[in-house]
Amino acid sequence: MRLTIPPAPRDHPEATKFLKSTPGILTAVATFLAAVTGLIAALTQLRGNGDHAAAATTTVIEAQSAADRELLSDIPASIRPSCGKAVDPEEGNAAAFNCSYRDVVHLQYNLYASATELRRAFADVQKRYGATGNVLRFVDHGSASIVWTDEKRALLAFAWRNDRDQQALDDAWSVIDRAG
Repeated sequence: MRLTIPPAPRDHPEATKFLKSTPGILTAVATFLAAVTGLIAALTQLRGNGDHAAAATTTVIEAQSAADRELLSDIPASIRPSCGKAVDPEEGNAAAFNCSYRDVVHLQYNLYASATELRRAFADVQKRYGATGNVLRFVDHGSASIVWTDEKRALLAFAWRNDRDQQALDDAWSVIDRAG
């Protein structure tokens, strides 16, 4: 069996003629742009480390409801640009967002239509994590967490780190303007 090596492109005048034409140049440029876009998308997807689902990302939110707009206005302005629709929101909320603080502390804000629904949701969280009090602090599945409410605004909020460092989370939480 004899292996035949195809001739180089310079030996194919039709190929080089096409690449020098306007359609050929446009095809080459479009192919290059598609390859660069694919590379950027792949790098963006690979950049994450597989930690908690609410990694520090910014999501552009389109078609916001009135409840979404109200909740966003209650989230501290310094955190608001990092917010996107909640990945795993609490049940019964009117609106929910995941946000991040300095790429380490993850946050979830849930807005409820009434104080009664808020209290019910908070009781469910207390039961789920076996925690009591007005502000819950606990470590669950390797994540330090804080859960609090703001009855005036009907907000249930979570802050967590993907490690067991409760003191570091408490320090960061004290800096976050929770009142919005």
